[in-house]
Amino acid sequence: MAEEAKRISAVLGAGVNLDFQLANKPSTSYITEKVVNESYPVINYPDINNKENSSLVKDIYNTICKRYTSGEIDPNTSYGIIHFEIIFHVLEELYSYDKYWRVNRYHSQKDIPPFAYLTHCDLKYNSNHIWQVMEQFIKVIMSIVNEYDCEYTKNKDGIETWYKRFWERTPLKMDVFTFNYDTTIEQSLPEYEDGFEAIDNYQFKQMNPFALLNSPKHTINHLHGSIMYGEDDFSLEEKNKRNIYDYNTHDWYQWKNFALAQQHRFRSSDQQNQAGETIFKSPIITGLHKTDKIVNLPFDIYRYNFNYRLMTNNAILIAGYSFGDLYVNYELERMQLYHGDNWRVVLIDCWGKTSYKSRKAEILALDNYLADLPYKNHQLFEFLCKVMEEGDINHYKYSRRWKHSQPNVSDNGRLMLFIGGTKKAFRHKKEIYSFLQS
Repeated sequence: MAEEAKRISAVLGAGVNLDFQLANKPSTSYITEKVVNESYPVINYPDINNKENSSLVKDIYNTICKRYTSGEIDPNTSYGIIHFEIIFHVLEELYSYDKYWRVNRYHSQKDIPPFAYLTHCDLKYNSNHIWQVMEQFIKVIMSIVNEYDCEYTKNKDGIETWYKRFWERTPLKMDVFTFNYDTTIEQSLPEYEDGFEAIDNYQFKQMNPFALLNSPKHTINHLHGSIMYGEDDFSLEEKNKRNIYDYNTHDWYQWKNFALAQQHRFRSSDQQNQAGETIFKSPIITGLHKTDKIVNLPFDIYRYNFNYRLMTNNAILIAGYSFGDLYVNYELERMQLYHGDNWRVVLIDCWGKTSYKSRKAEILALDNYLADLPYKNHQLFEFLCKVMEEGDINHYKYSRRWKHSQPNVSDNGRLMLFIGGTKKAFRHKKEIYSFLQS
């Protein structure tokens, strides 16, 4: 009997796709620039036939840039600092607090966040615009993602074959946890389980948690949503027969394609968190209230599987993740407790440029990067220290030891680090597979 393939976990962030040959790189700063400068036509209630353009997103962005904690920053160059998740969080908070500021006698007290009684807003805006702008904001992001998703579909057997081959040729069983909204990983693995099951006579699927958790296949877990998610299309009668007792109105379904999913969104009411703040109902999770948003299917099952797999899989591949989600970072660091000396981490990131004219220039750039690391990204710094079992990262030592073009293995043998981007790292796929099985 053939030996069963070893299971490992993989965490994929936005940076994993930045080496694709795209006209517009789907980076955080690019998406932010697009949503900030987008035109947001909104209906001017009560005259539903009259539309106007809202500048709310740009006003929020410019206001934060002007009042930034370290001093005013240039809005033309700060899209990577005041990024789209921050802006969307402000939109949600504005929508929540606005209920109190407008003094509407029809609102229940439980709809008002308690802190609203102690604050006010000096930003001039139209209350009727907020929800409409949030909906369009999400649509802009999904449109950008769908654009590069389609590009990958065209090129996965051509210029992007380097990415597909890494996944389809792996001798490991991958439990992939992606924070990206695209389907590039689905298009790359030969077979997988994501927990969604077909429903007879419908073009959408619904989540079966046990299909995911009990599968011997690769698994794909979209922790923060997908451009293929939408609401169901059951009639009320069918819904009452079919799933009213098993599912709730805020669960998400998976549609056959992006166009169909796009037609089945933003039709039901939003949620509130424990503090009475609005949780905008979206098929992609963004903003700064992520842990309040992963309570519905499929997100809560994916998070459960994430915790479970980190406990049971001693090896993990992390690629393109910025360490910007605290709940994820805490779980990743917990692997030290679970696995001790058997913990294995392959970390793929891009520090600085992908190539340098000389080794001296590379060392200087890396020395500056490592010197700033505890201050600019202390979560990544803390994670590296924990994996390497070092109290600090000596930038003088490691800038002369680590290279952008090859795997860098820690002294304790638990970390394999790539700092030249995903494409360069995947050239060493056999070494990665071997290290993860060690």
